[in-house]
Amino acid sequence: MQERVKQRKGFTIVELLIVIVVIAILAAITVVAYTGIQNRAQNTQTVSATTTYLKAMMQYKAENGIYPDTYNSGYHITCLGGVENATNCDGNDSLTRYNMLHTALEPYMSSRPNPSYAGRINGNWSGTIYTYSSGFGGYYFLMSQYGTTDCPDMSGMSLYSKSVYGADVGCRYILPDQ
Repeated sequence: MQERVKQRKGFTIVELLIVIVVIAILAAITVVAYTGIQNRAQNTQTVSATTTYLKAMMQYKAENGIYPDTYNSGYHITCLGGVENATNCDGNDSLTRYNMLHTALEPYMSSRPNPSYAGRINGNWSGTIYTYSSGFGGYYFLMSQYGTTDCPDMSGMSLYSKSVYGADVGCRYILPDQ
């Protein structure tokens, strides 16, 4: 007589656990890759916006002999871009959105570029800040970069200093011909 072989239905617990572990590993890899891609996109947005501002400021200087002033309501610091309030680029509310600067640069830009304001460098600031300081050699940009400790090459500006905060970096660039 032939014995009937009992057919197995479903998966064993070991097989299910292996599938779950493989899915968890793939999910972790995807999250890490997504964060890296997101950081690069934000950094590219900030570099592009800063480059556009630099070009506009150099055209302004060519016509007026000086860079646009940064003084506004007691501050020599300006958040660049379309931020609606200071907390978008400075957690301490000490920076100002300088409408006069943007108005002065309007003839040199087709639209107002926006640096990325995602997250804060060292918990304090994000995006790009334009300011003047005789201690730093004149007018400069302070630009945030996320998920990297390297400052990008900014054609037309020289890197004055960089400050690394964990996985992020703040890059200080001096504007040319001062």
